[in-house]
Amino acid sequence: METPEEKRAALRPLEAGHLAVGDGEELIICLAGNMLGYNPCMFGRKKRAEGATSKPACEPYLECYREAVDRFGPSFEATLWCSREMQRTRFEVMAAMIDFRGKVIIDAGCGLGDLAEFLCEQGIAYARYVGLEAIEELAAAAAGRGLARGEIVHGDFVSDEGLLGRVASEQAARCCGGRGALVIVFSGSLNTLDEPVARQAVRRAAEAVGLPCCGGEGRGDMSSTGAVVFNFLGDRFASSPVINLGPARRFDTVAMLDWALSITPDAQLRQDYFNGHDATIVMGGSRPQGAGRGE
Repeated sequence: METPEEKRAALRPLEAGHLAVGDGEELIICLAGNMLGYNPCMFGRKKRAEGATSKPACEPYLECYREAVDRFGPSFEATLWCSREMQRTRFEVMAAMIDFRGKVIIDAGCGLGDLAEFLCEQGIAYARYVGLEAIEELAAAAAGRGLARGEIVHGDFVSDEGLLGRVASEQAARCCGGRGALVIVFSGSLNTLDEPVARQAVRRAAEAVGLPCCGGEGRGDMSSTGAVVFNFLGDRFASSPVINLGPARRFDTVAMLDWALSITPDAQLRQDYFNGHDATIVMGGSRPQGAGRGE
């Protein structure tokens, strides 16, 4: 039986948009740049062929990650990002839209905690990083990285509807800025959710950071509220759509922005990267126009 390291080493490029696995099965890469699409039966066939009959139960929206961890181990490949470069582009867009300096970042669906590593590399001095991860092996791997001023919480922000609120309240009590110092991030972690479920999760995040229109403690005073930033696969793209998105979902880009504006007037959208296949929305805490990223 191949080890996860041998399986990763066996990955070899094919034609654009595909990746070959050592046994000849293919993972179809979404050109939208967010994650790997795949034949939904691929991992199951391989596991049955090897005689594996059980795995930890998980919610349907986590199944692709569970199967990827079973195949590749708790590695970058198991996070289902298309490439490190595309992951980094999303982080760069977020960092250009919101000032993370001095903030307590709650990374919902953090994977291996790569956002914290990126911010440190860029010299962006956040106050604290808290990663939430539903897949136990990924959470353990992230915790083992020793991320600067960081901690990892094993939990599912979708099925545990109170998780974001509890973590936000705990962190707000620990920092002098209260909820105004909080930024909840969803980077790639909404991709396998249906749009209504994703909106519910983002709204709970908005409530957790006290956005005024959610009835939070910062009502009427935007400076005392935190922020939420999230990205998703949009439906306003310049090139032809990818037919097979695997487990991923596209959201209505305009409808998502309109919905965000119903939560707070301080909302902005960018989709000028990846030819419109991907979009990022910030609610609250918008970076002033023309502001830089340096210290």
